[in-house]
Amino acid sequence: MAFDEHILSQAGTGKGTAHTSSWEEVPWIKPMPDAPAMWRFSTFFKKILFWNRSTTGGWPAMKGSPCQILLCAVNPLILWVLILNLYVFGGMVVTSTTYISLLMSPPYNFTFTQIGLVRASPFLGALLAYPASGILTEYLAMKLARHNKGVHEPEHYLPSFIVPVITSSISLALFGFGAEREWNWTWIVLLVGLNYFSAISMATSNVLWITEAFPR
Repeated sequence: MAFDEHILSQAGTGKGTAHTSSWEEVPWIKPMPDAPAMWRFSTFFKKILFWNRSTTGGWPAMKGSPCQILLCAVNPLILWVLILNLYVFGGMVVTSTTYISLLMSPPYNFTFTQIGLVRASPFLGALLAYPASGILTEYLAMKLARHNKGVHEPEHYLPSFIVPVITSSISLALFGFGAEREWNWTWIVLLVGLNYFSAISMATSNVLWITEAFPR
């Protein structure tokens, strides 16, 4: 307790002591934290500048970035993922660039308003990809780690590629059949959403695999 420019302290035994200088004399007192620095716009601006963040690389290290990207691309552990991406995302490009013109032509004859509502299907497909490729994959990886005596391996994320590859193959093949044989429009919309689901799931699997296989 501070009183009349003195610090009065009382131990557990009831003995009281008067300190005349500072709080540091009291043996069981914890040091006071430093006062927070005043907020300044210049300090905040320096922290958000991307060229002011790196202390080891900077602009000279940026010159080596293309070579590093090329070396990563030819790495077998990443090359097969790139090839798989060409297939899955290529299928998404095919469906996304053709289903609008398909639904606006006979026998569907959709209006612009109906086409806008149809675009909810890709949105829902991408939204459902989060629990399927994120939460489910993490659960499966943890389960495989338990069977591996608690050791977590990058290969535990490989099963996450199974679902997007299967759904992409099925949706792309059925979309082609449905467009040629003029299936009901609900099938076209459903298959487009399923294809978007595959693409987003594949993107999530890519990030999980690369970050686990190459943590640095």
